[in-house]
Amino acid sequence: MPEPSLDYAVLIADEASLRPSDIARALAAHRKVPFQDVVQTIRRCWGIVEEKRTRPEAEAAAQALSRSGVAALALPCGLVEDLPPAQRHGRLDLSDRVRWGKLSIIGAACFTVSAPGPAKAPAGEDPSKRVLKTAFSMMTGLPTGMGLPKPPTAKPAETSELAAVLDLVFAEPPERLRVQASRFDYSCLSGRMVYDALGNFRLLLAELAEAAPSARLSRGARVLLEKRPVREMGYDAPEDLERECRWLLTLAALRPR
Repeated sequence: MPEPSLDYAVLIADEASLRPSDIARALAAHRKVPFQDVVQTIRRCWGIVEEKRTRPEAEAAAQALSRSGVAALALPCGLVEDLPPAQRHGRLDLSDRVRWGKLSIIGAACFTVSAPGPAKAPAGEDPSKRVLKTAFSMMTGLPTGMGLPKPPTAKPAETSELAAVLDLVFAEPPERLRVQASRFDYSCLSGRMVYDALGNFRLLLAELAEAAPSARLSRGARVLLEKRPVREMGYDAPEDLERECRWLLTLAALRPR
C-alpha cells in the first residue's frame, strides 16, 4: 500500500535572503504570472513562502528562487515549527543572564493600530432648518422637535497609534514571553530609562540581544537596534511577527548556531 504523500513548504533559507521584491519577482517568473499577482502575498510571507504543496511543486519553487539568488529550501510541513502559546509579561528580571542567554528568537515588531478618539461634535444647525422648524410649529401647534429629522449625534473619531510587541522564544523547553511596550514596567532598566515608551522598548531589546548573542533576530528587532526608521519594518499586525518567528525558529532547529 503506498504511503500517503506529505505536504511540503517552501522557506527562505536565511535572514539575508528575505527580500520580498526579489522573492515575488522570482516566483512570478516561475509561475508565469504578473509580478503584481504575487507581490502582496509575498510581502506577508515572512520567510514561509508556500505551504501545503506537493514535494515536486515545493522543490521546483525552491530551485527557482535559488537560481534567482534567493536562498530557499523545501521541507515537509511537519518540520515547520509552531510557536508556544504567548505568556504576557509586564516585568522582566534582566539580572538572570544565564536564562536570557538561552533565548532562541528575539522578535520585535511595530505596527499601527486604530484607537477610539474623542467624539466629534456635530456641526451647528443650518439657519434654513431653524426657519422650517418655526413655520412647522406655527402651522401645527406642535413643538419644533416633532415631525422633523433629529440632528445628528456626535460620533467617536478614530485615531491611529503605534504599537510595539516583543516576543522572546525559548526552544528548550518551549516557551514564549510577550511584552507589550505600552504595558511594560521598564524599571528593570534602572538609570538607563528614558522618557518615551519606544525608547525604553529599544533599550530593553538591546539588553536582551546583548545577553543572547546567538539568538536570531526578527526584522523589526534589527531595525530598532540599528536605529532605522520604524516604517522599514513592514508589519501590519502581531500575526506577521508570529509567522516570522515560526520561520526563524525552524531555521534555528535546522541550523543551530
